Amino acid sequence: MKFTRNILTAIVALTLFATLEKGSAQSLLNRPPAAKGVEAKTLVVYSETHASYSLADDLAALKLHLRRVGSQLDTVSVQQLDTNKLAAADYLVVFCPQPFPALPAALLETIAQSPRPVLWVGYGAEQLAHQPQFDGQFDIAPFAAAKPVDQVAYLGRDWPVPFSIWLPAQLNPTNTAAAIMSVTVTNGDAVITHPLAWKTGPVTFFAALPTIANSPLFDDLLLDFYGAAQLPPSAVCVRIDGYHCHQDHVEFRHLVDYLHQSGIAFIVGVIPAYWNPETKKIEELDPNSGTPPLTARSPTTAPTTSANASNRASGRC
Repeated sequence: MKFTRNILTAIVALTLFATLEKGSAQSLLNRPPAAKGVEAKTLVVYSETHASYSLADDLAALKLHLRRVGSQLDTVSVQQLDTNKLAAADYLVVFCPQPFPALPAALLETIAQSPRPVLWVGYGAEQLAHQPQFDGQFDIAPFAAAKPVDQVAYLGRDWPVPFSIWLPAQLNPTNTAAAIMSVTVTNGDAVITHPLAWKTGPVTFFAALPTIANSPLFDDLLLDFYGAAQLPPSAVCVRIDGYHCHQDHVEFRHLVDYLHQSGIAFIVGVIPAYWNPETKKIEELDPNSGTPPLTARSPTTAPTTSANASNRASGRC
């Protein structure tokens, strides 16, 4: 039990992020601004914080995705939503991680009539399909598909990206809705293509739930939703695994210094256990047997584990 508790604590609290980009504090954030500016307000209206039968905080995960683009983020549940918050939002995100969300009619009418960019994520879009502005433009199932998909068509190519929770939808070919992502499934001899993401006017629909596996595609979709044009250059991020307090800290510091001086971003994962090649077992670490070097360094001479360090790791690695 102690080992399990330590592992869970470490995953949350002891993942050290450090990147070594050079430049001002603003450039270190390395987030492209929204088209309406970094002071633009993004309002997330959510029906639930997690998917069905899940203990994960899917709302918190969605907020991490949205912070990929620079804007001011705020969240409110559908039960506490008021018209003032809706009116003040520059970008509106509706998040429904469970089927049949109880959405107020005022919210659906605002989305249908609003000229601001709207992103609908997850379930419940069938309620919006009945609004006059969207009537006949698309059909979407209220439930997730029975089988996951492992390939998505996006930007003119197929991506081997799995989607475990997605909702079958169809677009009316005579309307103006434009498919952004799509998946192809077989039903007997029939081959059916379903839109996974599409745009109708200012509203972008994402008929799935974001996960770690599909996050690259969802994050890329967010760039278009926000109209982000000032994208940072692509970079390589080095992940260092297997470092623990039984290793040579001096050697590790030399590695950190080299990466720092070379301007190479890196991530260090630390957990209180390691694989012992002599005993062939996973052994629990003694916290008194050594001091991780990053926590012992002066902030003026080397990277630290501060909040700024995690911000510096938020570039396109």
